[in-house]
Amino acid sequence: TKEVLEQFPSLRLIALRSVGFNHIDIDYCNNHDIVIENTPNYGNKSVAEFAFGLMLDVCRKITKAYTEYKEMDVTPQGLVGEELGGKTVGVIGLGAIGSEFARLAYGFDMKILGYDLSIKQNLIEDYKVEYTDFDRLLAESDFISLHTPLTKDNHHLFNEGAFKKMKNSAILINTARGELIDTQALYNALSQ
Repeated sequence: TKEVLEQFPSLRLIALRSVGFNHIDIDYCNNHDIVIENTPNYGNKSVAEFAFGLMLDVCRKITKAYTEYKEMDVTPQGLVGEELGGKTVGVIGLGAIGSEFARLAYGFDMKILGYDLSIKQNLIEDYKVEYTDFDRLLAESDFISLHTPLTKDNHHLFNEGAFKKMKNSAILINTARGELIDTQALYNALSQ
């Protein structure tokens, strides 16, 4: 923030261990000749695999089973999972991480809906990604995984209106930025 940056009057470079830099006051840095360097392609596979792992965890009830086992209170009926094959996953943001996530979903025989500002022909050809509009992605997806940077245009992309368009059973996975989701709207949707 500006308040933090003002404490370092000799600062000339900020080197980030991340791709995103929305947590840095860019205007302040530009006005004070401070260069910001990010780490392009940092963790593309790692983040995509983590997001996919979260999806697997929910579907196969891995954490739930582990917790029950640890507490010696195993009820097999409550641990029946579901298969990912044939399910629809919506991928919002098909940059390096989102593309890798789509590759993983394709390997699990999932239908992949994509929402991005640009269309990558190789994702259509290689992984059968079907680019669509936001509303259709919300309505048809069993899972939605976020892989987009935070911008002023997508701040609270997931708001009350978006949650109302989703399936009641849909799972939302956010390994991108917290501000993509309106927390109060999420709470309201989960409370209904």
